[in-house]
Amino acid sequence: MTTKKALLSGFRLHDLMAAGARLRDRFRQQERAAATEIPPFARKRLPRLLFESLEPRLLLSASPITPPAIAASIDADFSANLGAVNVILEVVDTGGASPVLQLRNGATIIDSEVLDKDVKVNFKGSAFSDTVTIDIRFDDGAAGTKAFAGRTVFLDFDGGFDTPLVNDQVIVASTGPDLYTPANFFIKSSDDVVVNTAVSTLLDFQIESTKSITLNSGGSIAAGRDIYLAVNSVAKAGILGTDLLANAGGQITVSGATLTGEDIGLVVESKIDIDSKAADLFGGAVKVVAIQGTSTAGVLVNAASVITASADLLLSATSNVRAKASTAPDGSSSNSSADATIATAIISSSATTTVAGTANLTAGGVADVKAQNTVDIITSADGTAGGSSSSAVGGTLALTILSGDTQAAIDGAARLRGATVNVIAKSDRTVETFAKATQGGATDDGTANNTKSEQKLTEFDAKADSGGGGGGN
Repeated sequence: MTTKKALLSGFRLHDLMAAGARLRDRFRQQERAAATEIPPFARKRLPRLLFESLEPRLLLSASPITPPAIAASIDADFSANLGAVNVILEVVDTGGASPVLQLRNGATIIDSEVLDKDVKVNFKGSAFSDTVTIDIRFDDGAAGTKAFAGRTVFLDFDGGFDTPLVNDQVIVASTGPDLYTPANFFIKSSDDVVVNTAVSTLLDFQIESTKSITLNSGGSIAAGRDIYLAVNSVAKAGILGTDLLANAGGQITVSGATLTGEDIGLVVESKIDIDSKAADLFGGAVKVVAIQGTSTAGVLVNAASVITASADLLLSATSNVRAKASTAPDGSSSNSSADATIATAIISSSATTTVAGTANLTAGGVADVKAQNTVDIITSADGTAGGSSSSAVGGTLALTILSGDTQAAIDGAARLRGATVNVIAKSDRTVETFAKATQGGATDDGTANNTKSEQKLTEFDAKADSGGGGGGN
């Protein structure tokens, strides 16, 4: 849906108001409450926290599982490298009581630790396209799999400086006949994460990314306790002339993969927060501002994917956009047939959560499929503001264009089952667009479309508010 307005006075659009307190209050209920009255991930969290306070937990609030403190580390810094880096993080059986976790670049072992303790791997990438491939399969040289004690493994991947042509990745692609099963497995990545083969944990499994997580056919995650996959994308505005550009996008895709655990959460959040007057942007009202932003959050489970949560299941996509474009005349606003000040906001915000294909999703408790889209835009071209307002003349234009969808859907032959099933799509959009004429007013020189304000109205087929002509002209 697209909304286009050019106004002298404000208008406000409300689709739906959020009700966030409900789930928070329900989370505080006692364990004895009925299972269908307790929100996802809450039923067994409170008693576990009492007796296992050091263990990481997955909560309904979609907060990440907290890893345990890890002292031992494998460290690799390629930030000064003059080319792409492709390394393998692998488990190797050296014949000892515990296997070895090592980071290898070709035939060179960069660093290693014996897995008789928890290990954290810190990777800092180059300015090029870097890849870390995780291989937790090994060959013990005998039939069956050696029963190694599971330890926590944590990969912290920083792909380094990003440009549009750089594609950093973490890829789970294991080989070998024997699968090492860590106690917990954590992946934190600044870039894309792809799971192509099997991973299992005695306790929790977690991936956090700022871009995307993809589980392909042949990929699987089996956790003794909880699975939490999260993408959190936050846009940082860039200045290009009079334009402010901000794009945020996060996606989780499960395509023919299998997930099995107790509580399972797939959570994506995309966020834009821009104020043109902010100190790190224009630092105040300027004559012309155009904000262009796109926020996209998506969760897609399709093909023959199978997700089985013995407790609760949450699939959630959230897009949050806050944009404020504020302008005022300056000393050059001295021609009554020209533009005195222009403010433009062109925003697209989408949140979609879809279960499609022949996907089969089952929860022993609550199964939630949610999409939330929240937008708050203020576009203001104020001809009466600023130090030059007393002498300013010319037209003023405020233009807001808002588009995007909000959808939570079970499509095709897909199945979603649970003790309680909720499929919810919410959109809460507030748009204020106003232009105030200059004190000196504006005149028409008789030439069509010779000002930027007239050109914008024509380009986007926008209409002026009935309260004034030409969006402030």
